[in-house]
Formats: sequence, structure tokens, C-alpha cells
Amino acid sequence: MDFSNLLRQANNAFREQDYKTALELYQQYAQQSSEHQQRINVNLKLAEARLNRKRKDAEQNAKSALTTKDKIIVYTVNIGGYESVKEPMVIDPTVEYILFTDNKELVSKHWKIIQLNDKLDDPRRTSRLPKILAHKYLPEHDISVYIDSSLEIKTPDVRKMISECMEGDDIALYKHYKRKCVYDEIEFVMNSTDRVVANKELCLSALKKYEDIDYPRDNGLFENAFIFRRNTDKNKKLNKRWWNEYIVGTERDQFTFMYALEVEGVRPNPIKIGKQFRINPYVNFHKHVYRSHSKPKQPHVFIAYAPKSYGMNLGRCYNEYMERLDEDEYALFIDHDAMFTNNSWRDVVVSAFSEHAGETALFISRTNRINNPYQRLNLLENNHNLLDHDVFATNLSKRYGKSVVECAKLPSSSGVIIMLSKKTWLKHKFTDGFLKVDNNIHLSHRNAGDPVYIMQGLHVYHFYRADNDLSHAVKDISSLPKDSTSKIGHVVRNFVTSDLSAESLSKYMKLLKDDEYGIFLPEQAMFCNKDWYTRVCDFLEKEHSVGLMVFNNNFMDEKAPLEFDVVKHKQYAASLLGSNSDCALAYEEELVQGGLSAFLLSKKAWKELEVQAHVDFKSLATAVSKAKQKARFVKSVYVLDKNKDHRDRAVSRYLNNQLNIAVLTYGFWPQQAGMEMMVNNLSSQLTKAGNNVVLFAPKPKKDYKELKSNYIIRRFKSTDDMKRIFREHHASMPFEALYVQGAYEPASLALELKRELDVPVVLRTHGEDIQIDKESNYGYRLDPKKNEVILRNLRQVDHNVVIGPHIYDEVRPLTDGPISLIYNGVDTEHFTPGREYLIHDKFNLPKATKILITVGRNVKKKSLHLAIDALALIREERQDVVLVHAGKEGNGLNLVEYARKKGVEDCFFQLGEISYFDMPSIYRSSDIFVFPAKTETFGNVTVEAMACGLPCVEFDYEVNRSKIVHGKTGYILDYGNIHEMKAALSRLLDDSNLMNEFSKNSRVFVEDTFSWKAVREQYLRIFRTSSESSLTDIKLSVIGSCRAYSPIERSIHEDFKIAHGKTNWFTHSTRDVIQKINVLKNSLEIPEEYVPLVINDVSRYFPEFHREDFFDDTDVFIIEISSIKSNNYNGFELQQWCLRDIENSSDDFYIEVAANAETRIMTYEDVYDDLELIYSMLSRKPIIFLSHNLLERPDGSVPKPRLIIQKALSDFSLNNENVFYFDPTEVILRYGVSSSMKDLAHYNKDFELVIGNEILKFIKDKIFIGK
Repeated sequence: MDFSNLLRQANNAFREQDYKTALELYQQYAQQSSEHQQRINVNLKLAEARLNRKRKDAEQNAKSALTTKDKIIVYTVNIGGYESVKEPMVIDPTVEYILFTDNKELVSKHWKIIQLNDKLDDPRRTSRLPKILAHKYLPEHDISVYIDSSLEIKTPDVRKMISECMEGDDIALYKHYKRKCVYDEIEFVMNSTDRVVANKELCLSALKKYEDIDYPRDNGLFENAFIFRRNTDKNKKLNKRWWNEYIVGTERDQFTFMYALEVEGVRPNPIKIGKQFRINPYVNFHKHVYRSHSKPKQPHVFIAYAPKSYGMNLGRCYNEYMERLDEDEYALFIDHDAMFTNNSWRDVVVSAFSEHAGETALFISRTNRINNPYQRLNLLENNHNLLDHDVFATNLSKRYGKSVVECAKLPSSSGVIIMLSKKTWLKHKFTDGFLKVDNNIHLSHRNAGDPVYIMQGLHVYHFYRADNDLSHAVKDISSLPKDSTSKIGHVVRNFVTSDLSAESLSKYMKLLKDDEYGIFLPEQAMFCNKDWYTRVCDFLEKEHSVGLMVFNNNFMDEKAPLEFDVVKHKQYAASLLGSNSDCALAYEEELVQGGLSAFLLSKKAWKELEVQAHVDFKSLATAVSKAKQKARFVKSVYVLDKNKDHRDRAVSRYLNNQLNIAVLTYGFWPQQAGMEMMVNNLSSQLTKAGNNVVLFAPKPKKDYKELKSNYIIRRFKSTDDMKRIFREHHASMPFEALYVQGAYEPASLALELKRELDVPVVLRTHGEDIQIDKESNYGYRLDPKKNEVILRNLRQVDHNVVIGPHIYDEVRPLTDGPISLIYNGVDTEHFTPGREYLIHDKFNLPKATKILITVGRNVKKKSLHLAIDALALIREERQDVVLVHAGKEGNGLNLVEYARKKGVEDCFFQLGEISYFDMPSIYRSSDIFVFPAKTETFGNVTVEAMACGLPCVEFDYEVNRSKIVHGKTGYILDYGNIHEMKAALSRLLDDSNLMNEFSKNSRVFVEDTFSWKAVREQYLRIFRTSSESSLTDIKLSVIGSCRAYSPIERSIHEDFKIAHGKTNWFTHSTRDVIQKINVLKNSLEIPEEYVPLVINDVSRYFPEFHREDFFDDTDVFIIEISSIKSNNYNGFELQQWCLRDIENSSDDFYIEVAANAETRIMTYEDVYDDLELIYSMLSRKPIIFLSHNLLERPDGSVPKPRLIIQKALSDFSLNNENVFYFDPTEVILRYGVSSSMKDLAHYNKDFELVIGNEILKFIKDKIFIGK
């Protein structure tokens, strides 16, 4: 028998979804031998799983008679005292009776009372929440029966009633007793005298909408007082559609229900027993007594801001907002630098407007800062503390309430607040322009004899030009908004919302067009950036696919000022300018915990919002994902939200995070080299972060003046003296970490203290203690005895820190302990850009002279003489360039003699050693930083120069690739190639625009990557981890390829261990993963001839290790899925590149494989089903799934396979416990694509450490946090 043909038939049946036949054929094939069984083990499981799923779906879709197992709930709703409670006349003990109410005093004999906490403005609308959204508000159930509050249920057998009414269908209602057309129903409701609707415009909008989509006339009509529903996915979807339509329409739900039925394709069963819902054997009907429950109308609150795309035409902007309002609505415009400060403002506004609703009136407010004295309350004119303004505003509202003062006859008014009705606006439209728009509408009222009212009880805080008054104290907040080329300001509308209820948001969303965005600002909040609107528009211009933009705020940002002082928060907002974290969605935990304040949302995403009364971050993020848009956190747009009181959180965070840290160094002040200043900066920054730091350093032999510092400095005369002082401190202030610089003597001393006092030791190597250069006799480890000590110390400390990837590669083989790569920091407040002429003045150089600066001790490895070679080449072409060296002499060539030899002694100058504190002036007096070193451990001077805005031209050594972005902040050249160096220098010297661009890029890059604030946090994470009880040896099993193995192997530390590292051959697709699991669990054996086609690296294949309990000791699986391509031959998944390698093979077996291997592209469903199987095979242990990034190609597209994988992994993680999806895209964007990626698929070596640490942190946060 041809068994290969049998297998081919089975595969064909599987592809055609004939799983029953496929399963039978697979079983026949498997029965031939155990080898056949092994080859198609995966196929059998998949076919069986698909067949079972198909049968299950068929059973679910089949209509069947009711069984006694169905959980049935009969329920009603009574909100706002709308009706009396109708007790059931007879009780069926097999069902549950539930009544939803907002009346806490309500009691019932038979109904189970559930208090409805979700409330909307109108009680009638609130009552629709459980009525429409039965699946959300009811407990677990199979069938629900909704009865209107006018009905009294009298049937003793509810199950029989359901069977008779539903007749096996999933939904049933009575037809309307009189009408059969939605259009007729809308007409009736609009003209009804007893069923009054609050807003007939909404009825007209519904009419137009249904006509526009060609909703058919005479399409039937149901009455929604008596509804039978089975709790199916289809009905849940119907409920959501119904609610989404209802919440933006009138309070009547009949015609919105018919629309939802049409869109979702649902056909209810018309109930046939009885004439209608009022006359039937199941209920008694009691006529409604309708009355309005609507509250006074609330204003639409808009933020006054005219986009640049409108030519700053504020009047036009106001008019466009007003045009969108209905005739009976009114608007309140508030300046973008003003805010409400207490909770009573809305009552004041609504009551004042209601009192004068029939008048053609304009309303304005009182405030602390304004030109008009009759609106200004001077007591708080220069007070910017919002809590003081809260007290003032509350007292004002209590004293004056809704009272107003008519002021139309006064010369003018200032529009910090402008409130008017649509009716008023139709008579008094805003004039075009930016200035005097408020004055002009005031004059229009005065000339027409219409009133202008100051609301006496309304006080708003107004920043209003305080930056001018405080220019001596307020840094960077008085600058005008930056220039913007954005042309999309007209599609961004700004709203102030009272809460995050769906009703509040929908009120504004209905004003937007489909391609527009709404910015929602809480009512007691303010944007602190002067150019916030410009920033938002520019961001949207670049990121067209953004649907949700969450703005930074004082609750989420742990660095925000503690006080509610607006000036301080505006200063802080200014410090965030230039932040590159605008692309990454962050702070998810804080947002979920209530940190959401101001945000932007697209109309497109709003349409996808899940049905609920209250909107939160999760629901917004889900809606954006469904709309196929992106969510972004914008750190540099900062909001001060008075109702997000962050003070308790900040104090708690401070106390929880405070550490006692000891710092031990043998090199310190008064020396001022790189290592000495690094330890000073680190200690200072750790102290600024709220920690207690004590630095231990040797006492200098010569007289010196101690460094002024914010931390404690203790000097010791000997090691015994140091240990004595350390013990004294530790006794009163126990140290939680001991940081030590130097792997030789300092580390040995630190480890003595660790053994005695059990203080964790964190060691930072500095270069000479690790690196070896025999040519220049560089490195302690050239001495065998020192080498032995250093190796022992590296192994015994709790954590090693290295400052470059090349050092990491040297240290990694020397210890099994944790290692972190942390670059040196630079004080970006000390090293700042600017222009000085200190060098020109010192050496009597013309100010037009171009200064090339090189900095550092003149030692062999720095090759400073090569900079002189480059200078000599440049001077052949131009005479306005000199080279200046700042630094001590060492074992390098005599630079003065070398310059004389090269004929450039008159344009080479030496400054000698310069104090660290004077170096910024040296950099600011220079034009380009030149550093010709052969190697450096890190090279602080490069980042110091870049912080001062200098482009850098240097030779290529590994850490330089992390400091300099070639072609953007400087140039990295082949070592020793002075002609390339000369060309790079000339390119910058000849092009001032290029020089300026590199200068700006250098400063921004250093701020983002090397600022001490960023570096400090990395050290603090290590100190905390070292001082806390560890999660100890979480065992990881990694299944994937280079996107999984390399990052994890490079970043693994003391909390984690990789299990089964020897067996890490690569997999890419879900089929690869399933096959590998089967192989490792010894349920599938790979024939010898197949091994090179299945295993990418046969050296990783150890069949002797394979066993059934292979994964039993694994705590967490990290599984990469990066392909949807299946390459199958005889039941084995083959590697794609292995197939390519055998295309031209002469081997008979390979020829057979190449000719008959089946390649198939898997669907979303295939991938999802495989994930279920993988989860089951791994005993449902925690899994972190990884995938490719979702970076866009040059044409703006994302590869479709990646989108399929991303959706499958995301959906599967949402639907299963202990399964999580890690998308690397955000980390890549945050780090920079060019710095992260070799190409669209593979990481740079340096970035593997970064992404690996992010994955391990993700595991801790998602799986082990709090355990």
C-alpha cells in the first residue's frame, strides 16, 4: 500500500476541513508502525481538536428544547421612582427574580434587590442599562426574561412560558400592536403628548441616518416591554450595538433596537400566544404615568484655542463649535490657561443660565488675573496655589450662588469664561480674528440692548501672563509656542468633561465628524505647556494611525512637584520639552489604577468602544485596538489635575523607596578625573532621589579643601579605619547596599564587610581592573596575583556593573552572577550648550577661529597625536582652525614636539588639566570634539562634549557605537585613518547648517540616553533588587529563535535561570514549537536523516536528554512565534533555510524532500488553535509569548503575517490566565530604531541587553509581582 499517498489524502481532507475523514486516514496511517505514529502525532491531535470544535459549534448552533439545567432570570428595573414595584403574583421556584433599583430603601417580598450604582443624568436612560445590557448586569445565566415596570408577572411556570414564546429561537418579543415601521414610530414619538422626548433633534438625526443607509420602511416593529433572550455571543453583540445606538440618541429605545437588529442580522421570534405584551396569559398590564426626570441642561464646555491651521482665528473656532450645537443647547468657553478649582462651579453656571434662559444673554465670570477690574478679585492675583483658589471659589459660590450682575453698559469684558446659548449666538456671532473677540461680542450685546451678566458666584483660576511677571523666576515657560507646520488643527476639538461616563463623552463625540479627534480635559485640570495644542497637532501629523493619546499628569509622573502650585508645575512641564518618550504607551498600571486624566480620542475609536456606563483606560485602549489604531502616551504634554491628588502617593513612594547606600571608592576628590567625578555625580543623584548616601574615600596625604556635597563624606586613613567607620554608620543606619568602584583592592575590602555584616555588594569595574593591553602594559590582570584576586571578587559580589558592551563581553565569562550594562551618566544641568570665547581670549585668537578640542590624559591608548595629524591635513586647506588639548601628560607621545614635527606648532595649544567645574566653558568655547583613542572603557569626555552641543569625530571602538549616532551626532571612523578624520572634520567646518543640526542632535541624544536621572534609576533598581529578598532562581524555558534566546541569554541575572540551555535550537512557527515540545518530551523521535532539516544547529540536539518530564521544573516559558509558514514533509516541520540549502542537492533523500515538502501559510484560526494546543501541552504553566516587531516598512505598511501573529497572541493572552504577550515594538521605538535593529527582523547586539531586561522585568511584573 502507498502510505505516502494515504498521508497526502489525509492532509487534503484536513485542508478542506473534513476533519472526520482526515482523522480516520491519519489513524490508518498511524497503525502501520510506531514510526508512522510518531511522525503524525501532531496531525492526529490537531485533527481531533478541530473535529471536536466543529461538533461543539454545531451543537451550540442547533436549536434545541429547553432543559431543566438552564439558569433562568426574570428581571425588571425601577429607577427614580418611575413606577411602583409589581410583585410576582406566583413564584416559580426554579428561576430567579431580580429587581434593579437606585432606591436604597426599597424592599420586596419576592424580588431580589440589586442596587444599580452606574448612573446617567436621566433616570430613564439609567434604567436602560440593565434592560439593554442583560449580559453585563445580570449574574451568570442562560436565559433572561425582561419585563417592563408596568407589568405584573402571573405565570406559575416560567419555563413553559419561555418554551412557548421562544420556540427554540434565541430571542423573542411581541410585535407592535399598532405600527410596523420605524419611521412611523419616530414620527409618533416626536408628536406624542404623553411620551415626551427631551430632544426632538435627536429623533430627526435618527430619521436622517436611517434614510441615508436605506433602512427599509415597513420593516417591522417590536415592543420592548417583554423580552426573552438566550445569553449567546450573538445576543451579547446585539446588546452592545443597541446600547451604542441608544446612548447617542433619544431616551426611547424602540427604533434603535430595530436598527441594531438590522445591522447585526438578527431575526427575533414574534411571540404568538396572546394579542400583545399587554394582553396575554403571562402578565397583567398597569398603565404608565409618564413624567420627565430630566435634569437642567448642562453646558458644553470647550477650551478656547485657535489652531495655526485656522490662522489663529479664535472667532472662527468659536463659531464652528456653536454651529454644531442643537438649538436648545448652550456652550461655555474657557481659556486654555484657566481652570475651575472647586466642585460647585457647575451648579452656579447651570442655575444662573436657567434663571435667565429666555434671554439673549452673555455670561462671564470672576477671576484672579484679568485686565478688567470689575472681573478681577485681587486677593489671589499673584497666588498660584490651587488649594487656596478652591477655598476662595467655594466661599464665593456659597455667598452669591446663581446671582448675577448686569454689566453690558461697561466698556468691555474679558473672556476667560464666555457662556451663551445657541439662540444668543445666532444673533451675536463671534467676529473673526484672535484679539478682542470677547470685547466685540460684549459690544454687540450692548449695542443691541441685550444683557451681559457677571456670575457673582463663579471664580476660576487664571494663569494669565504670570510668566511675564515672574520671568526672573520661571524658567522656559514664557517662550511662545513653537512654530508648527501642522495642517490638521481643524480636526482636533477641545472639551472639558465633568466625568468619564459614556453619556458625558458621547455628548461631545456626537459633535465630531468621523475623521476628527476630541481632546478631553477634566474640569479641574489645566495643560501646563504653553504649546500643548501645537505639540498634539504635530504628533498627529507624524502619526496618522494614532487613535488614543494619553497625556502625562501629576498623578502618574513620580517626578511631578508635590505642591499644587501652578508655577512649579509649569516649570516642570517646561523641563519635559524635547522628551523622546512621546511614542511609547507607558504607565499602564497607573492608568488602570485611576491615573487617566486628559486624553485625545478619535471618533473612529469611539465607535468601537465597548458598551459600559463608565469609560476607563482599558476600555479606551481596547476600542483603539479594534479600530486598528495606535495608543500613545505623550510625556511632554503635561496636565495638572487638581482632583488627582498625588501627594499621599508621592510620600508613600518616597518612604517605600528610600535606601541607605554606602559608596566605597579609592579614587575621589580632590582628584577630578572621569572616575572620581562619576562617583561624585552618582552619590549626588542618589541623594537627590531621596536616599541616604555615605561615601567612604581615602584621606589625601596633602592638604585639601573638602568637596561641598549633599551626601555624607567619610575619609579613612587605612582599611581598618574604614571598617571601623563603616561599622559605626551601619549600627545606627543599616546599609542596604554597598556600591564599590574597582574590582581589586576596593572590592576585596567591600567583600570583607559583606561577610561580616551581610551587606550586599554591587561592584562597578572601571577599566584598568578588567581590560588588558599587553602592548601598552595596561591592566592589573597582567599581574597573576592581582588577576586571581579580581576573578574571585567578580564571582563573590552580588551584582556586577559594566559601562560598555565590550566590558560586558569580557566579564560575562568570568562570573555566573548577574551583570548589568549601565553607561556612565553626564550632568546635563552642568554641561549645557552655549557660546563662550574663553579659549580665544586665553590664546589671543580671533573669534572667528574654529576650535577643535580633545580632552584627556595623554596616554598611549588615547593616540592624541593622531588628532595633530588630522589638523595638519586640514591646515593645508584652511588657516582658521586650531587644535586644543585639555588634560594631563602621561605616557603618550610628546604632543608639542609632534606638532612641531608636523609643522603645526603655531596652531596647537595645551590647557593642561582643567577642573571638572570649568570644563563646560572649555566645551562651549569649542566647535568640534576630536577624540582619536584606540579604545576606551567608556569615555566620559565624549558625552560631556555632546551635552554641550559639540559634534564628535572619533575612531571606532565598541562603546563609541553606543555614544555617537554616526551621521547624526558625529562620525565614527576606522582607527588610524587620519584622512577620513580630516574629511569628516572638513565636512562639518564647511557646512554651518550641518554643524548646527549635529549640535542639536547631540544634546537631545545625551539628555535622553546619558542624563544622570536616567542612569540613577538603573542603579537604584539594582540596589533595591540586591537588598530585597529575591525571587530566586525562576527557571525559564525558552523556545524560539534569535528574538528570544539571545536577549534572554545576555540579560539573565540572579532572579532567573535558563533551564535546558543545551537544547535551544531555533523554532519560528507554532507548528515548529509543537514539534519541538513533542521531541523534548520524548513523544516524537526525529529520524537521523531528518535532523539537519529540523534542527538549525545539530550541536544543540541531545536525544539522550529527552524525557516525558522534561519541562516539569520550568516555572515560566518564553515562546517566540515569528512565522506563519509551515514547511511539512511526512509529518515533520522543516526549517525554511534548510529547504533552501538542499534545493540543488544531489542526495536522493533531499531531492525527494525538496520535491514533495508542503508549504502552507497558516491563518489566524490555525495559529490560535495551535496556541491552545501549546498551552495544554505545557500543563497550562505561565507563558510569555514574543513576536516580531510591528515596525512600518518604508511604504508605511506592516507585514501581514506579523499582524496575524500579533492578533492571535494578543487575543489568546486576553482569553487565558497566566498567558501574556510581549510586543517589542514600543521598546524599539523608545530606544530608537537605528540603535535597536540591524534590519527589520534582527536586533543589534547592544539592544539585545535592553530588550532582554525588558522581557525579564515584564515577567516579574506580570507573573511574580507581590508573590
